[in-house]
Amino acid sequence: MGRKATPIAAPETLPALDEAVIAEESQALTEVATRERLQASALEIGEQLGIIKSAEFYARCAEKLVVEAFVKLKEGKRYKDLIVTRENGESAPCADLDEACRFFLGKSYRYCAQITQNMETVGAKLFESAAQLGFRTKDYQAIRALPADDQTLVKSAIESATDRDSVTDLIGELTERHAKKLAEKDRVIADLGQKVELKERRIQVLGEERDGLKEKLIGMTLTEDATRKVALEKRARALGALRDASLAMLGYVSRFDQAVANVMALDDATAAAEAGDTLRATYQRLADLANAHGMPVDFAEVVMPPWLADLTTAPAAEAEEF
Repeated sequence: MGRKATPIAAPETLPALDEAVIAEESQALTEVATRERLQASALEIGEQLGIIKSAEFYARCAEKLVVEAFVKLKEGKRYKDLIVTRENGESAPCADLDEACRFFLGKSYRYCAQITQNMETVGAKLFESAAQLGFRTKDYQAIRALPADDQTLVKSAIESATDRDSVTDLIGELTERHAKKLAEKDRVIADLGQKVELKERRIQVLGEERDGLKEKLIGMTLTEDATRKVALEKRARALGALRDASLAMLGYVSRFDQAVANVMALDDATAAAEAGDTLRATYQRLADLANAHGMPVDFAEVVMPPWLADLTTAPAAEAEEF
């Protein structure tokens, strides 16, 4: 009798795939990969920022070294003692400071002079702090244009500041305040000029009237006393006109002084040179005038005519007569 066949069990049903679980696990893997990429990118950026910070630090150190070397080259024209090898291979003494800067410092004279002036503006101690705040040449120029007291305030701000904007905002406020003071000074000078001009016109009219009257008087009588009196009056008029002209010129000297100061505040070497030439030409004209009248002037001696001394001590009401 044959063996009875063993029945084969039907295969169990396989569990269905959970699509939600699969999607969740895929999302988790994606987020992990994304975080890893971000971390790698952040590390790379951090390394680059570190390199930049190091470069900035060494650049600031280099600037201080350039200033120190530039000052030494400039003192006593010591650059003349140095030998340079030019492009044609010939060696010769350094021709000028610009060549010394380019050959030994690798910078132009203009650059060296600029950063030296910037350091002198705030002092060597604060120069590094200003550089860390990101100060630019225009910031140093703005500081130099301020009065000494305002410059002291800015230096204190640099010492305690954590960002450039806080200091530049202060510089802007001080600059605006200083500009208002200069505008007020210009207004006062303009008012003074108008008063002097009005006085000159009135004096001229009165003088013409007096001259006409005196000529009639001379025509009527030419006695010795009358002639002497006329001469004394002419003398008084001439001296009065001279004093008025002196006052007018002193007013214009104040305006001239302010104009020179405005040019020097530009921090422009060419403009400063022109201002110097203009100043010398103006005073040379006055010297020529003195020589033409046989009155050479010794500017080292302080002179104060009695009438001017009296005028400077007179009450304000008397000074404002006209």
